[in-house]
Amino acid sequence: MSKTENIVLVILVVLVVGGLIFSLSSFFTKSNQNSIIKTSSVKVDTNQPTTTSSKFPTRVSDSEVTIDLTPQEFKDGKLYVSIGVNTHTTDLSPFDLKQLTTLEYDSLAIKPTSVPQLSGHHNSGTLIFDVGKELTQFRIKIKGIPTIQERIFEWGY
Repeated sequence: MSKTENIVLVILVVLVVGGLIFSLSSFFTKSNQNSIIKTSSVKVDTNQPTTTSSKFPTRVSDSEVTIDLTPQEFKDGKLYVSIGVNTHTTDLSPFDLKQLTTLEYDSLAIKPTSVPQLSGHHNSGTLIFDVGKELTQFRIKIKGIPTIQERIFEWGY
């Protein structure tokens, strides 16, 4: 073999080995990601316009499933919160927001009285909580929706 052929052969071997290492590292990273319990970092979505009817900003939790929450209003002792749930990889129909969602305020934790039923990949609707009064500080926790085990959305803290 000539010197040029040896160089080409070494380059091919390096490329093949590098490709295998990259493929395997991606595989192991994904499998470990699902075993880690995560708390989401929730951020204000500055690209989303704030509606004039809501004095609270939208909070967004991004992952395999993205959840957007926007408290809309307090009316007749109830808190109304718009929710958007979107994914391209997970069927959302097994997840019951009534069981997975909790509102925390004034050292209390309550479940919603009404939620949208999730199905398919793109959902929106309203969470309704019977709070009895207007709140200035509260958090909503949603547990068990992939890949974040607990998402915490806060307002007024």
